[in-house]
Amino acid sequence: MRRGSSPGARPGAGGAFRGGPDQPGLVVAVLGASGGAGASTLAVACGLALADRGLRVVLVDGQPGGSGLDVVLGVEHLPGVRWPDLLDCEGVDGSALLAGLPWALGVAVLSHGRELRPAPGWSVLADAVAGLRAVADVVVLDLPRAGADRVGTLGADIAFVVAGTGVVELAGLAATAPRVAAHVGETFLVLRADRSGGSASAVALEVGAALDLPVLALVGEDRGVRHDLDRGRPPGRRPGPVARAVERMAQTVEEFASVRRRAS
Repeated sequence: MRRGSSPGARPGAGGAFRGGPDQPGLVVAVLGASGGAGASTLAVACGLALADRGLRVVLVDGQPGGSGLDVVLGVEHLPGVRWPDLLDCEGVDGSALLAGLPWALGVAVLSHGRELRPAPGWSVLADAVAGLRAVADVVVLDLPRAGADRVGTLGADIAFVVAGTGVVELAGLAATAPRVAAHVGETFLVLRADRSGGSASAVALEVGAALDLPVLALVGEDRGVRHDLDRGRPPGRRPGPVARAVERMAQTVEEFASVRRRAS
């Protein structure tokens, strides 16, 4: 049995971030500014970190044609609802959908199947997110760069834009992050340290200043994550650069929720 399939890992009881129908759960969007940025890995790891805090978390795969969040989480072999099952739906019952999703380590996941079927449109994705946030504390979205102009229609409260620090990756970040920030007031940058530590830190400072967005974390190389993914283990569970970055992400979500509670 793969580690991700433990039958004792039910989603949390929920409610910690929700204050009733007028204050649904939070929607956290994680976007890669270029291919291979590691956004899917961070989305899964962030969801797991939030579930570790006793929250009811749902991961939503918004990247058709990708490896799939169920693969990253290690539950692609488990039965349950996938996106192809929702293609003909008009409106989504969040409770029924949550009950039908595969789950692992306290996190439910709505992912794309392996079938060669059309991907759901943005309206279906928005309906699913709206239904799920009504019954979950946090919905974590893994979105492609093309979703930069859609995060507003999906109701994102917080966005993390992920990119490397190479020239091409930074060009993608410069084209993506401002578009995300135009729709999501709480937008943060998570940068991969593709260079030596000092050089990457200097670049991070320059990038944050140039885009007028906070750099939440600078993630160094983490061989443990690749080792775990190759063996079907969820990422970010062992100490290392990814775990430290994910802790910052989870703390940011908690702080936002705390501010929202005080304001309500």
